Amino acid sequence: MADSGSLQVAQGSSPNSGNSASDGDFVILWGGYTQVSSIVLKAGAITNNRFGNWFHDDLIGQSFGSKLRSRKGGSWLALLRPTPEFVTQSLAHRTQIVYHADISLVRSLLDVRPGRIICE
Repeated sequence: MADSGSLQVAQGSSPNSGNSASDGDFVILWGGYTQVSSIVLKAGAITNNRFGNWFHDDLIGQSFGSKLRSRKGGSWLALLRPTPEFVTQSLAHRTQIVYHADISLVRSLLDVRPGRIICE
């Protein structure tokens, strides 16, 4: 990944066809490699994280790729379009333990048989 000074923004990965975030958009808030979160913008809502309180009304209308400051001015986040990489980074748990009972159900629902090819 690039350093924080040269963030890359993916084009066309938001339902919004423009270059700015709007109400109802799924967006990524990037505060560093260890602080990536995903939210759905909703007018009047507030997202809280270690960098402060982020009012969705302040985020709506901002350009994707913008470096936004909190209302108190101390910290910042980048507003990014969602990409598969950023969505994966924003997940609390990136892996899932699958138990035998679950495997049996999935196997029967997929009609898995010897000789069939299964891709994970």
